[in-house]
Amino acid sequence: MDPLENERILAVAVVRRWLEEARLPAIRAALSALPEANAADLLCEQGIIDSNQRIALQGKETTRREETRRQPFVDQCLTEAAAQGASDLHLVPFHSPLCRCLGLLRGLGASWGILSPQQTEELVEQILPSRDRETLKRQGWASLPYGREQPRARLTVGRDATSYFLSFRLPFPDPIELRALGMEDAGELAAIPSGLVVVAGGVGQGKTTLFSALARRIHRTRTGRLVLLEQLPEHPWKEEGRPIVRIAFSDLRADRNKVLRAAFALDPDILLLDASVGRGTLRLLVEETARTGVLVMATLGLRSVTEALRELCAAMPHGGSRSLLVRTLRAILSLELVPLATGKGRVAACELFRNVPAAGVALLKADPSRLENVLDAAGGSHFQPIDDSLWRLFQQGLIRMEGAYTRCRNRSRWAERMHAPNPSRVW
Repeated sequence: MDPLENERILAVAVVRRWLEEARLPAIRAALSALPEANAADLLCEQGIIDSNQRIALQGKETTRREETRRQPFVDQCLTEAAAQGASDLHLVPFHSPLCRCLGLLRGLGASWGILSPQQTEELVEQILPSRDRETLKRQGWASLPYGREQPRARLTVGRDATSYFLSFRLPFPDPIELRALGMEDAGELAAIPSGLVVVAGGVGQGKTTLFSALARRIHRTRTGRLVLLEQLPEHPWKEEGRPIVRIAFSDLRADRNKVLRAAFALDPDILLLDASVGRGTLRLLVEETARTGVLVMATLGLRSVTEALRELCAAMPHGGSRSLLVRTLRAILSLELVPLATGKGRVAACELFRNVPAAGVALLKADPSRLENVLDAAGGSHFQPIDDSLWRLFQQGLIRMEGAYTRCRNRSRWAERMHAPNPSRVW
């Protein structure tokens, strides 16, 4: 039996509270002595789970008891979008199907008709299982995997005051490398020995893509047990070598804190987390990172280093918890995609914060609403603002002035730089 599959089975059993964490060492020892054994069969033979639970762990029943009918229209749209090399497909009222190619949103083609609010509502009713409809009703949006092929598309369904919209994130056909993203410098994050590293960015800004490339770099260059927690496996993993325990939140439908605790119970040397988390889970992540002393890399759906720091400070307020954050946090990398000057594609502008000792001292007492002292500590050499990255991209001719100026954070200093006698040497 594949040891990686057995680890997945044990993690799911712990998350669903069918197996106590205290019994994991004994179960692992038994599986090591019986290399052909299946973990689900062993748990059933020991009387820990029943036969129905064994079937569920072995994956012999559908992960959705409520199998929904697939609308051929959606599948046709996805097929056409993939053929055009699109990264996203959007089905919204009063528009024909839209796709994003090379960073630009455009129509799928002249032959596709305009969708009505009633049509998008019918698509939602046909695609969305009842439990996801409850989520949609409660929070205004729901995210789930779509399709049978692996890796599957990620579907996000949302609702505004009058209608529904559907957005599909198409799976990547090939693994992504840092060099191909033009972000080889980010590889330094993969070499950090321990502590918490955050990759931040807004929706659709490439943080999951960068995270996947960093995960591949870590997988190739680091030793030890690697556990990858994802909302949905978007990126293929076509690499020989050391196995990785890969767990998708979308398959478990369990409380995130329980899943996170189960992942740490697997005794990883490196934990990679690519899923949206609330402040409670963020606090747990910091605490478990400090307790275990492993490298944890996580994504946050926030637009900047400042926003990420503010959220971390809010999750870990003053006192012992803030001290824990200071000792645990290593770096924050934030990125934003900017259209290329050619109009074909986008390039990432980044800002990087390193938690050096001087910054840690400022962070210990910082008010979440005023973080300037943290960013300016020790002369600010530990913080590389996004404006510097935008300026370099502009100087290299990769992006246009308007694209850089609209995204810079300090426009008065940007204007000073533009009007300096030798702009390339200012700042």
